[in-house]
Amino acid sequence: MTEFLGTPLWLTIAVGAGFVLDWLAIGCAWLKLKPFTKILAMALVVVWTLVAVGMNFRVTVGLLLLAQISGLLGDFFLLLPNRYFLWGLRAFFAGHLFYIGLMILLFVQGVSAAVLNHLPAWGFGVGVFLLALLMAGYYFIFSPHLRGDGKERKLWISTTTYVSFLLIVMLVSFALFLFLPDAPRVMIVFPLGGLLFLVSDGLLAYNRFARRIKFGQLWVRITYHLGQFGLAIGFVILIRMIAEAVVLV
Repeated sequence: MTEFLGTPLWLTIAVGAGFVLDWLAIGCAWLKLKPFTKILAMALVVVWTLVAVGMNFRVTVGLLLLAQISGLLGDFFLLLPNRYFLWGLRAFFAGHLFYIGLMILLFVQGVSAAVLNHLPAWGFGVGVFLLALLMAGYYFIFSPHLRGDGKERKLWISTTTYVSFLLIVMLVSFALFLFLPDAPRVMIVFPLGGLLFLVSDGLLAYNRFARRIKFGQLWVRITYHLGQFGLAIGFVILIRMIAEAVVLV
């Protein structure tokens, strides 16, 4: 049977079909179907990951699944009335914490197994500079719309904290890709996944708090799905490469 990264090709096609079905539900305003397609799309990514890792529940796999399930919970909370928006934000925040923990663990394991190159001191400095630059851009765009007193201040603090961790996930995904000397071509979807996740949440925030974007919800969902799946593919490849290197050693 034809496979993609150890998963049956039909399952990968099913993930893509789940994405497209959700995009159609949004674009065609299938209001009764939208909640189901939203949950289905991310649930298929979780199933794909389980099959891709061969149901092997090592720590790295557990962290990846926890991150994806947190995203699934975030999707669910965002389906509810606006008062649950912060709960959705917290769920996605937890997901990024799991992603960051997974990245740190994979980096340590990858360097030990000689799969990843060591991160030079200048690399860390560049990362900090880019993080500060991107946070400044976020502040410039969103502070006029989110800063305030009471509930608005709480929302500003929550979103700022969330954005900082989202940016870290994106930057580290690029670092892991750049310091992986034998990366297969498909691995390019890993940093692109981190970038698309950032774009998705940026579009969501701008559409919600600043100015309505034409087809905004559709663009948010497209970039979100591709971002999550890109990260899933990249993490599965890294987990496998490191596991194989450890066995060979």
